[in-house]
Amino acid sequence: MQKIGRMACTCCGEVIPVKQQANGFAIATCNYCDNKLQAFGQTADSHIRAKMTPVSSDSAPAPTLAPVVAPVQEKKSAFSLFN
Repeated sequence: MQKIGRMACTCCGEVIPVKQQANGFAIATCNYCDNKLQAFGQTADSHIRAKMTPVSSDSAPAPTLAPVVAPVQEKKSAFSLFN
């Protein structure tokens, strides 16, 4: 199932994900109160989608980290221990 948005649960008010079923209709299940909203037709689907906030499909690419460069250590001689 593809996540298509988020909405407030109609029972407890927590924010829950709205997913699209294989048949194209919306479904939302609350993990807090076990409430389930499932559309079986166009009318119910339009009601659920009207209450949800759509998730943007334009996902920004993950930021890349700059490579870590180890500091250069100068070579020490045996005589540098006495300084």
